[in-house]
Amino acid sequence: MWRSLKKYLKRLQAPENDPGIRSTIENIPTAQFNALLDGMCAEGWRKKNEYDGFDAWIDYGHVELRKGNVTLTFEWTNWFEGSINGPTDLIDALAETNGLKVVGGAQPGEEEDAP
Repeated sequence: MWRSLKKYLKRLQAPENDPGIRSTIENIPTAQFNALLDGMCAEGWRKKNEYDGFDAWIDYGHVELRKGNVTLTFEWTNWFEGSINGPTDLIDALAETNGLKVVGGAQPGEEEDAP
């Protein structure tokens, strides 16, 4: 899984490369969400911003990870569990390698609808 993500990220490291359209994976079970967040951090993603309110990671959690010029937003609630928002190509790769479904943007293997 991480190899395909690393290849994608190398392409995005150049400042002229805009990640473009963003998509979201929703309803990620908590254990899988935590594993994905930990895995991205282990792969060199850095926390850019993290919610630290009194209910952080009890009722609600939010963290932005950054690598190069790419930002992923991880959000969790105890009602809807986890979601990840980011560039469509990267979100598609995460969804495909983890058996998750993308909302917004194109599903892996599909073309995005024209506006």
